[in-house]
Amino acid sequence: MAACLMLFGLSAQAKSLASGQTLSLNDRIYSDNGQYFLTLQTDGNLVFYGPSGALWASNTVGSGAIRAMMQPDGHFVLYRPNGAVAWQLNTGWAGTFLNVQSDGNLVFYRLKPVWDSHTSDPATMQNLPSLQFTPPAHFAPGSSYTVGQYFLIFQTDGNLVLYKNGSQIIWSSGTAGSGATDIWMQADGNFVIYTNGRPVWQSGTAGTPNPFLAMQADGNLVVYGQLPVWDRNKGPLPQAR
Repeated sequence: MAACLMLFGLSAQAKSLASGQTLSLNDRIYSDNGQYFLTLQTDGNLVFYGPSGALWASNTVGSGAIRAMMQPDGHFVLYRPNGAVAWQLNTGWAGTFLNVQSDGNLVFYRLKPVWDSHTSDPATMQNLPSLQFTPPAHFAPGSSYTVGQYFLIFQTDGNLVLYKNGSQIIWSSGTAGSGATDIWMQADGNFVIYTNGRPVWQSGTAGTPNPFLAMQADGNLVVYGQLPVWDRNKGPLPQAR
């Protein structure tokens, strides 16, 4: 299954560290409720804080670490100025990302594609972030989205269509003439097209943990699940592998 999610940049109020992103000295990654954050301190220690103080640390004071990188190969690494590794956590999954949660947990997740439109074209990949639709995400007839040269539209004829270069149809749900009224990316992981409450097409991915839909810069439409592989309380989670 071809899938390639690309995210870029670390905002001032980032909630996660995506694959390929870097945490620099004094940067902070906050939970949604703002009560928890992860930071790389100038003493070289990576520390996770909550309202009561430090909850977890890499114990690398004096290591000289100046940046932390969530590498595309799945390793989370603290680097010194000369490029030497000061500390690392091996999650073992390419595309792993780090999330600071409002429940006070620090968790590394891997992305698991469970459905896609099979329209990935690496040759057309541009340096653009994917569009993500987190449940409950609703699409009304006429809703449309663009990423690079790809255009997704819920047409008024009931068909969900993915176009390339404005006119070339590369995928559709095949629901033209169905009278489809709604599309939902559901919390249960299923991506469903409805006609007045009756499903007329679905991805068949119910039961997917922490799902979302991504429209990618490589032309692929993908339903992902997010599986925890490490957290600060339990450490490695082999059952997620």
